[in-house]
Amino acid sequence: MEPRADPGDRGQTLVATCALGTEPALIGELRALRMKGVKGSRGAVRFVGGIEDGMRACLHLRTAMKVLLRLASFPAPDADALYAGTRTIAWEEHLGARQTIAVEATGTSATLRHTGFTALKVKDAICDVLREKTGARPDVDPRSPDVPVLVHLGKAEATVYLDFSGRSLHLRGYRPRGSTAPLRETLAAALLLLLGYDGSTPFWDPMAGTGTLVVEAAWIAQRRAPGLGRKFPFERWPSFRGDLQSRWHRLQHEAREAVRTDIPPMRAGDFAGRALDMLEPTLALAGVADHVRVDREDVRRARPDPGAAGGLVLCNPPYGERMGQPLQIQGLYRGMGEAMSTWDGQRIAVFTGMPAFERHFGYRARQTWKLHNGPLPCLLYDLGTPPFSRADSR
Repeated sequence: MEPRADPGDRGQTLVATCALGTEPALIGELRALRMKGVKGSRGAVRFVGGIEDGMRACLHLRTAMKVLLRLASFPAPDADALYAGTRTIAWEEHLGARQTIAVEATGTSATLRHTGFTALKVKDAICDVLREKTGARPDVDPRSPDVPVLVHLGKAEATVYLDFSGRSLHLRGYRPRGSTAPLRETLAAALLLLLGYDGSTPFWDPMAGTGTLVVEAAWIAQRRAPGLGRKFPFERWPSFRGDLQSRWHRLQHEAREAVRTDIPPMRAGDFAGRALDMLEPTLALAGVADHVRVDREDVRRARPDPGAAGGLVLCNPPYGERMGQPLQIQGLYRGMGEAMSTWDGQRIAVFTGMPAFERHFGYRARQTWKLHNGPLPCLLYDLGTPPFSRADSR
């Protein structure tokens, strides 16, 4: 087991998780925050710091799903070893007897094949330690625990984490009640950051749907920290008091002071009235309704604004999961290519899971990124600025 560190120790290992393929964007964010020891792996990026660094990460990261503090790693060839290893952690330093916990498990091994059983063994070990140390067992609250714990199994080793973020960081709070979106907020932000968008130029999504891309673009332009207004589990940790609490309040104050109101023109369009009905309340909840122009438009007939040269156009069109016949989708993509090839002065990018996109679109991208939208493999195509290269010229 790793040596236990003080809660304020800046030499602890933290992990930010993310969607597959978005690791470069997350690495860039962590380096921009001046985090130390940044190192990427599949679906996660490690860095070194302390509690304050974890709080800053929750507040500012746009592409991370969770932020975790590693407590210990130890051999776990079977359930007994998992239980024993978990008991070696000083849980009384992280959890009060009257606080609630929830344990989430990921990964499996040859002997621990069910995540529910793994989570139960870790929960039992935590409760037994607290009962011995304090005389009381903590209650379990699977919905909103005071101290969320995550355990990950890899082959015969277990790693136990405290979960800084709790609910996934993609839940920004600007979704109208009951609405759904085809694109998670963290993935939308990653698309923008992979393209190098920094909010200094105009943005246009001509197929905006519920508005995820345009909201994330506007927040980047505003320099708005996506964690502002959220409550996090670390605010209920026993160590969150005194100087640490003051530092968190300072971080929030600095983030609020950094928000800009003067941003480049933002535009969102869609042909479907139902999408527009959801788009407008989304913009209002995100606090950007005054900064985004909304148009009912067909992408195949739309034109860029004369004053928006040098801006970014990014859209996430339907690709079979959300639209009817294949020929209908192919026709849409062909029309998109014909229209966008005339949008001089605009940098154009498309995110889609449509097979053979370039062939149907009619032009080839100058750069692509392999990503996933949930379980669906997708590609982000950076087509650059017209004139494009013909797809059949390769």
